[in-house]
Amino acid sequence: MSITSGTGIITDADTNIDFDSTLYDSQGGVLNQSVEWNTENGSIDSTGLFTPHSVGTWVISACFGAVCHSLQVSVTPGAAVVHIVNPTTATITADESLDIEVKVLDQHGNLVSQPSIQWQSSNGSLSTISPSTGWNEAQRFFAWTAGQQSVNVSWNSISIEVMITVNTGAPSHFE
Repeated sequence: MSITSGTGIITDADTNIDFDSTLYDSQGGVLNQSVEWNTENGSIDSTGLFTPHSVGTWVISACFGAVCHSLQVSVTPGAAVVHIVNPTTATITADESLDIEVKVLDQHGNLVSQPSIQWQSSNGSLSTISPSTGWNEAQRFFAWTAGQQSVNVSWNSISIEVMITVNTGAPSHFE
């Protein structure tokens, strides 16, 4: 038995791969029989059309009875379709900071690397910090004054506004 594909065994999460199988008898002659297709992730139909889902390396198998042949398919993220910001609202004091994270995902929820993200603060400063696992970028917001503040996180001309209520901090001196 052999498995072939028209496009290779590396794909993104948006692009299907059409696999074909060929069965051989013990003399090397081609058999005209159907196989049962299986995959660890995504889906594969009875014709061998693989629809990827999650990023990773996955095993595709074709079986005819007890005879199976497998190969690995590497799936990379698909096209970015959405960005998510956390948190979108918060309350802090002027003595505190707020960590804000953003991730950009494909249609299957896979993290898309190296998106172009813009950050803008209404009244405060931002400092780049390391994001948590599963997030693309993170910034730490430091308020300059008490009151209603905002941070705009933009990607692909779409902006998400983080609304921050900054309460008065602890007194620092008396006059």
